[in-house]
Amino acid sequence: MTNTLADSKYLAFFRRKLNWRPFWLTILSALLLYASFPPIDFGPVAFFAIIPFFLALREVNGWFRVFWLGYLLGIVYFGGSIYWIGSTVAAYIHNPLGWVAWVALTLIKSLWFGFSGVAIHQILGRTQGFPSAIAISATW
Repeated sequence: MTNTLADSKYLAFFRRKLNWRPFWLTILSALLLYASFPPIDFGPVAFFAIIPFFLALREVNGWFRVFWLGYLLGIVYFGGSIYWIGSTVAAYIHNPLGWVAWVALTLIKSLWFGFSGVAIHQILGRTQGFPSAIAISATW
């Protein structure tokens, strides 16, 4: 009996159905947040931009996955919105090291979205209605 690649136990991960919906909802939310600030500057979308992220949080279990969704939101949003830091610092010091500062700042600032995502996920799991809205607003 031969063991083909299709029968490999290592490909079992790819055979099962993965739920990509929370990932894409988080990306959508990050892009909408980015669009609400300059250079696109479509401000009214800011009022609704975070809703896809909240929907994604309802579909994910476990604080670790929730944290990474929030961290992804932060990376995409901050990576796009503070790009000018890399170019400004690189131009000022005449060295591409400014882009390293941009990456580091993006990764550090994104931690806030990860931790607040965990807190919001806990709130969504424990409360509903108006108390939930107040608690999420205070957390955000």
